[in-house]
Amino acid sequence: MRSLIGAIILAGGALALQACSTSYATASRHLREAPACCTTLAELPSDSLRVGEEKSFDLGKDSPAFDFAGGKSFFRAFALPGEPYPYRVTVSSFLVGDDLRTAYLFSPQLVTLDADHRVVRATGPGDFVVEKVGLAESLREGGRLRSKLVGGLDFPDASRGERYLVVLTSDELRRGTTPVPRHDDDSMLFVGLDEKARKEMVRLPNGAAGRVRIAVAASHAPAPTAAPAPAPAVERPATQGLPAAAAVKAGTDIPASTAAAAPALVTARLANGRVIVGLELGRSTVETVRTLFGAAGADVGPEAPNAVPFVVGTARVTPKRLYTPPSSQLRLYFDEKGVLVAFVDGASVDLPATGEEFLQRFPAARETGRTMNSYELQTPLSPCVTLVAVYRTLGAGLDSAAYVHACPQR
Repeated sequence: MRSLIGAIILAGGALALQACSTSYATASRHLREAPACCTTLAELPSDSLRVGEEKSFDLGKDSPAFDFAGGKSFFRAFALPGEPYPYRVTVSSFLVGDDLRTAYLFSPQLVTLDADHRVVRATGPGDFVVEKVGLAESLREGGRLRSKLVGGLDFPDASRGERYLVVLTSDELRRGTTPVPRHDDDSMLFVGLDEKARKEMVRLPNGAAGRVRIAVAASHAPAPTAAPAPAPAVERPATQGLPAAAAVKAGTDIPASTAAAAPALVTARLANGRVIVGLELGRSTVETVRTLFGAAGADVGPEAPNAVPFVVGTARVTPKRLYTPPSSQLRLYFDEKGVLVAFVDGASVDLPATGEEFLQRFPAARETGRTMNSYELQTPLSPCVTLVAVYRTLGAGLDSAAYVHACPQR
């Protein structure tokens, strides 16, 4: 059974990937025509980077280019965090394209520089591996194709002399190819395929452009604060933990009376801190949601089609319409009648901070997906609503949450 990870990836990704409209040949031409931004490594423009931070960016015609020792490349440079050590920098590069016939990807090389902008160390081709894309990525980068290249560097206390990190590629890497599952664009978990089909690979060209995410996490997460023992399961309503139509402090439970009275209510939080209440899975229409957002001075964004089924528990839900409100990490999915049936939040504050605490609060939860960087937990909240939470394996933080209404609409 396919997890919710794959469904959301398919539906949401096309909105995020600017590089999807750029073919391999066009990206190569853009690089050839791009002027070098600088004459020395000391002149490379750089952004700040802190432990616990993630940034996503496109590399392409609007990016600076430089003639590195390994060849000309679009790049992004960062000033490394000074403290705390140790930490790890992880870089993910997502496939570009709508199907494997025309797809390619940016094969990253990571180079560190000291305070005088001299090269200290660099990654090689073997330092990056192919992984499946998870729900966390789908909220920002996603795409119809569900493979990515992932690699990184560790920064122990002995790395204090390394001050900058540059994400680039080389002529050698661009001349190479990357093997990905041949059925990458058929199914996240290759449902219905035999073992031989699951192992079939196809080699995709490495290109000059792509979609990249960089994340910095402490290598040793601090021990979690001891939490009070959870109440007996019999005293917890099935909807415990579902966001109610009121602001809920991070890490707190929703009052049982509220959860029982409104088992399908969800709360939307915008980047500016505004809270939108009254969204009800299985009942709110597009017009209702648009009105609620408008009252908060926000917009639900343009409509996009969705044809990907979400599989939660034993149910299959196929929303037909998708909205991505600007200035938020939200995804709103509606059925063919225009009724809200799925709500995805990439910045939830209503759920436990760790997967262990989540399992304590929801004893019926089960793991339904895992990558090197994240894992997915599902639990029923009511006969109609299922909660999906994605936690990071590195740093042990909550990455995103989804709520799906799976009962037929009247």
